[in-house]
Amino acid sequence: MSDGRKYGKFTDLFLEIQPEKTEPNEWQAQPYGYFKGEEDIPNSGYRMGFQVIKAPVVYEKEPHFHREEQYYIFLDHKLPDTFGFDAEIEFFMGEDPDDMEKIVITKPTVIRVPANMWHGPVNFKRVGRPVFLEDPLFAGRAGSIKRRFDADGKAYYIFDGGEN
Repeated sequence: MSDGRKYGKFTDLFLEIQPEKTEPNEWQAQPYGYFKGEEDIPNSGYRMGFQVIKAPVVYEKEPHFHREEQYYIFLDHKLPDTFGFDAEIEFFMGEDPDDMEKIVITKPTVIRVPANMWHGPVNFKRVGRPVFLEDPLFAGRAGSIKRRFDADGKAYYIFDGGEN
């Protein structure tokens, strides 16, 4: 990515974000963007997606937690008018996946999710105007802890992600 300027030695610290697409759906504007942390810039301790949610959807359906801090940022999609927000979003979080608090979002909001805090689902219940969602995670690789149950109903936990 070097353009021959004085600071060309730092080009490994820059990433030109490429548009990405998922399978066609009604709820997400295409294309969207994603910075994949270490996969995109070696030794990065941060990753984030940013996308526009344009219709109701349950996003991150399953409660989970990360070993690192995460944020969720909900804004109106049309910058700089971030206060034209017109949506209702239910965000669930708590110390125990069986006892989560429902937070109802109706205005531009930032939610800090501390490390090891259960969160999800994120229910975009009503979307009057598209919502810009950014969800940075302070980890270089994706990964979350999820709860499962065996045939006897006993809980166990799995790591779902790209690191051990």
